[in-house]
Amino acid sequence: MDINQLLLYTFLVYLFINYRKKENTEGFNGEITTKTCIQRILNYECMDVEKRELLNEDCNELQINTPSGLSNISCEDKDLFNTLICNKMISEGACDCDYGRKQIANSCNVAPLFIRCPSELKAKDLELVKKFKSLNSIVKKCNIEKTTTTILPYVITFIIIGIGLIILFYRK
Repeated sequence: MDINQLLLYTFLVYLFINYRKKENTEGFNGEITTKTCIQRILNYECMDVEKRELLNEDCNELQINTPSGLSNISCEDKDLFNTLICNKMISEGACDCDYGRKQIANSCNVAPLFIRCPSELKAKDLELVKKFKSLNSIVKKCNIEKTTTTILPYVITFIIIGIGLIILFYRK
């Protein structure tokens, strides 16, 4: 056997192996479930024309709840696609930085999605919370029964001021 025959046989074996294989999607083992269809959408199969058609064919009969109601899983449903992408961004930590919060606010906090990042305490708010906790521990240490006449008006004043500050900072 010479080198040309060896190359020819190698090439034929290579073609046989590659053309026998079905096109596999990463993480997709051929079983069509709601979970695999959603994973395929999150793997951006809707961006490729051929994969888009296959996904629509495979998953169109499956249904999932979206903010606009029950819908079939397909690349054509923009609400489903946007919901999945927004949830993926949030789960990957988009809400941990200002840029991600702005992206979520601009792209996901629109009708009918209304997906937002959870509220976050700012540094000033955390400082106020620390002050209230320290004030609360001081109040607990005081024996209110013995000094009701002298400390109680101050404690009530501090509590009223504290509640007012909390309402002032959390008003949107």
